[in-house]
Amino acid sequence: MLKPATEADMPEIIGIWQESFGDTKEEIVEFLNAFSARMRVFVWKEQNRVAGQLCLLPVTLSCGKQKEGKAGVFPAEYIYAFAAAAGLRGQGIGTALLGAASDMLRAEGKAGILVPADEALAVFYKERGFRDCFRGETLTERLSVSEGRAANACLLHIQETDAGGYLRLRKKAFEGKSGAALQEDFIAYAIKEYERTGVRCVRIDTADGSYGGLYRLNEAGADTEVSVMEITAKSQKEAAAVLRLLLQGLGRKSGSLRYSSNTCCINLPEDIRRQFWKEGSFNLVLD
Repeated sequence: MLKPATEADMPEIIGIWQESFGDTKEEIVEFLNAFSARMRVFVWKEQNRVAGQLCLLPVTLSCGKQKEGKAGVFPAEYIYAFAAAAGLRGQGIGTALLGAASDMLRAEGKAGILVPADEALAVFYKERGFRDCFRGETLTERLSVSEGRAANACLLHIQETDAGGYLRLRKKAFEGKSGAALQEDFIAYAIKEYERTGVRCVRIDTADGSYGGLYRLNEAGADTEVSVMEITAKSQKEAAAVLRLLLQGLGRKSGSLRYSSNTCCINLPEDIRRQFWKEGSFNLVLD
């Protein structure tokens, strides 16, 4: 049975979370405490024990401009940390938990979205009523030796920035675009978590404007590849141009940018889902 989690459930929730995702107890407790006021945590119980769990984080789905020039905005929940207890997997716990959560969200007039960790999980969700919402794309760039050494007049400066500065750049770039938006404190938390793993949060000033960027340097043989989580550009073409400038500014030859995530949705009208698939993105997630 689906139930809101209680304080007494927390030890079991933390145990399932650890065995499923590998986070430390301290990291899990920090996350739960940080968002307890607005995030909802649900459990599925069998014989009075926690058999499965999921968190629901508030998300806004914005569908650009609709009929008569009006923007379509839809309330939704981001389904996070969904897992069944290791000893009970394969017994229908996950199916029951997702089904009950979907029914609850439908009754509340909300869509549900999630990001499958891999293709096998994507199939699992689609078999349970989820549909593709945002297509996944990765932009890759490789500079020639001459490009890598050349000073580019369009790039003015790359400097470290904090989450607040990044969020201002992000809001300016993505406001009014189709896509899913986590609330800003969730994004700030994600940035902090990224930084703990060596990700740099920077402001990229160019002759055409300023952009935010989140990137990590990955050693790849003789080269150091730049793996970019996000660039706050308004379009894929613009993001690719800024990626090239970032590579030149860092003196690196190659890099990749995850432009959007493979995302599934449920309880979203079909015509809206198709527009998201065509135009929308969910660029930064707590994965």
